[in-house]
Formats: sequence, C-alpha cells, structure tokens
Amino acid sequence: MLPPMPYLSQLLSFYSDEIHLILPLIDINFFQRDIDGRLKILLSQAMCLLASMSPHCKSLLYLPGENKLLAPRLFGYRIFCAMRCEIELGAVTNRLVLIQALGALTLFIEGPEGPETASQLCAKMIQLVQTLGLHIQRGSDHEEDYEVTCLCCAWALDRLNAAIHGRSVLMHERDIARDLNKCFENQKPAFRLLLAVISQLDQVIDLYRPHSRSKGADLKSHYPQFDDIVVSAQCTNLHAKLLSTVEVLYYAVAILSCRSTERPSNNDFRQIYAASKINSIVEQDIRNQKRLLVFLPFIPYAVSLSLSISYNQMRYTRVAMYRTRAREELQFTCGLLEQLGTHFYVASAMASMGKATIAEIDRVSENMLREKNPDGRSHNNQRPTESSSRNDRPAAVNTSDGAIELDPSNSGLSSTVNEFSVSDIDVFDMFDPNFGLDNIDAVFRSNLDLSTPMYLPFYTGDIDSF
Repeated sequence: MLPPMPYLSQLLSFYSDEIHLILPLIDINFFQRDIDGRLKILLSQAMCLLASMSPHCKSLLYLPGENKLLAPRLFGYRIFCAMRCEIELGAVTNRLVLIQALGALTLFIEGPEGPETASQLCAKMIQLVQTLGLHIQRGSDHEEDYEVTCLCCAWALDRLNAAIHGRSVLMHERDIARDLNKCFENQKPAFRLLLAVISQLDQVIDLYRPHSRSKGADLKSHYPQFDDIVVSAQCTNLHAKLLSTVEVLYYAVAILSCRSTERPSNNDFRQIYAASKINSIVEQDIRNQKRLLVFLPFIPYAVSLSLSISYNQMRYTRVAMYRTRAREELQFTCGLLEQLGTHFYVASAMASMGKATIAEIDRVSENMLREKNPDGRSHNNQRPTESSSRNDRPAAVNTSDGAIELDPSNSGLSSTVNEFSVSDIDVFDMFDPNFGLDNIDAVFRSNLDLSTPMYLPFYTGDIDSF
C-alpha cells in the first residue's frame, strides 16, 4: 500500500529534504539503488509514515482505493498496519531494512495501546541491531557506512522511547564496543546536534532510575546552555528550522532535568522558563507558514510537558494571581496540542484532558458566582464580552490550504476565571466527584516522571473523527 503518484514522490522528497537531515533513519543511498521491489516498498512506506506527521504534507495523504484526502492520523494508521503485516508475514528478510522500518514504526503512536506497541517495536528493532552486531567493532572489511548511522539512530530512538513512554532503556554503553562519542562526531551536523541533546536526555534518565545514586546536583547547577551545545557540536551555521526543532527537544529535557521529591507546586524556575520557550517556538511555527519546525513525536511530547507544568502551577499554587496565569497558559497550551492532535494521538489526548479540566473549573466558578449573587445575575453579565476576554494569544485553526493559522476570534475555551472563586476557595475541592480528578492528577504527574509508563486512563480517541 503506497500513495499514488505524484503524491508518493512528493512525500518521499519531503522526507529526504526535511526529516532525513535531522533523523537519517532510512538509508537513502541503498533505497536509490536497483533493489528488490519488496524492500523498496517497505522503505517507501516508512518514509511516507514519517512525512505524514508533518502538517505541511497534509494535502498529500491519499491512498489507493480512496477518493478523498485522508486525515493524517488515519493515513498514518493504514500505512502503519500495512508495514506491520509485511514484517510479521516475513515478506522482507533483510535485517538492516527491517531495522529502518521498525524505527519508523516506533515513532508512530495511535490509540490507547499505541505507547505499548511502540515500545515493543523499539525492542524488536534493538534486538535486530544486536543480531547484526552493529554495536560491536566488526572491522572495516565487514562494515558499511550506514551501519554506524543506523546504530546511532537506534540508540537515539531507544532514549526517546524511554522518555516519552516511561520505559527502561535497552541499549547500555557497557554493552557497546564502539566509541559512541566518535560515532556521534562522524554524523552530519543536524543529526549530530540531535544526538548531543539526546546525550543530555540519557543523563537525565539516570535521575529517574529506581536505585540511582545521582542526586541531580550537577544537572541542577551546571545544565548546559543550548548555545554551548550548538557550538560544541559545530552546528552554528545550521538552518534555523533544524536548530529550532532540536531546541524544542532541548527544553523538554530541561523540564525533565528538574526532578523533585517535593510538592508538585514547587516547579523549578528552569521548568517554567523551558515550558514558555516550548510554547513560543511551536506557536511561531503554527502562526508562520515558513515551516519553522520539523515535526517528529518529540515536538508534541515537549508541548505536553509544558501543559503538565501549567497544570501543576494551577493545581497547587496558593496565590490566586499565579493560578489565573497558569490557567491562561494551560488554555493556550491546550490550543497548541489540539492542533498537533490532528497528527499525533497523544497530543489530542492531553489536549482533551486539559480542556475538560478548564471546563470543570468554569462550571465550579459559575456555581460559586450564583451562590454569591442570589439575585440571579449571571456570570456572563459580570465579565467582559467574549471578544475582549480572550487570551492575548489566539487559538489555532486549520486553513483551507492545509496550513495552520491562529484565529483571534475563536479559542474554543473561556479565558476568564473569577478571582473570588480562586482566591477564597480551592476550586479543585469542589470538582464533581465523577469528574475523575485523581486520574487527571495521575496523568500530569506521570507525564513528568520518566519512571512511570505513559498513563492515559480514559481517553480513547477516534482517528476517523480526524
């Protein structure tokens, strides 16, 4: 199953021109040779799957037998299923090609079982890496140029899978005979920079290990600036799009580097700053049609971490002003995730929970105002008009040409919270018992804890609705 021409060629070109620069998962040189048709189909599907994650390919998602443009998640799901069938049936036996295909499948998540399936596919990919012996020095006579890049990709995907899905890493340096730093240095600039940031993530993951002796003191006081990482990786002249994409991941790692056993209200300043930077960078891409980001799963993951930071601030702070600010930031971040949700299941799930929380806060606030004003005056008569009470940052909407813009007239969520309701009484104490506040707390708490598997207890989602 592949898109018809000319859509297929455009998707393959998009992968080569955009995604491959930052994550060279597919061996383009091998793909361009005269290879077996089944290998070429599987690799083509892998590239189409990765390209479909970008909003900029939204108008290219057609499949044979379909008379209409498919929604991105539905397109990706059908390609994903076709690839899994080919692999499970043994239609392709080339292990190096299977590693590339499984790497692409690892990055696709759909439905409640998606995180578990992605982790299983990641484990299978790593098993094949070890079967081929890519992790050991086999000598130049038995080695192709791509094998080192393939090992680096597998190592990076293992760390991303561990962070995003709350799993243990499966590739350990003590089992790798190669000099990983030397392998990283030999990669092309954008991928080298990505590996440098994921190396930071690898250190952060150690903070969350059950018996880790690391107290995080070094990371707390000596966390490197992104500028320093860019200079160290010799990537100062890298294209702004590639720099911005890796920068989003850098700020996600910065949030995770502040693990604390104290109350959730004590969000580290670094976390708050990183969350605001993530929102700012992603918002610029949504508002600007110049394509400022390369969309990979760590982009919505970073925004979901930002959402968790805003939720913690709103949930646990005792200062009404801070709670109101956090609510506005939560609402804005939900808007970003809602747009990303057309391409990423987890983004849609997190946006749904954030919006549900805001709606419940509004319901409680309305009830409290009615009790305070028994003469029957409504909340709507006391607050500004809808157009003037919106957040300064507008909500994102889709345009007819597939680009994403921000609509200042329709955020989909109320942006005002009555100061009385948040200052005198904790609105969370007045939530409907059937709302599932404990589940919401658990979702946002686990999202910031790499030792906890991804927890989405009641969101199922429906790709057909997109």
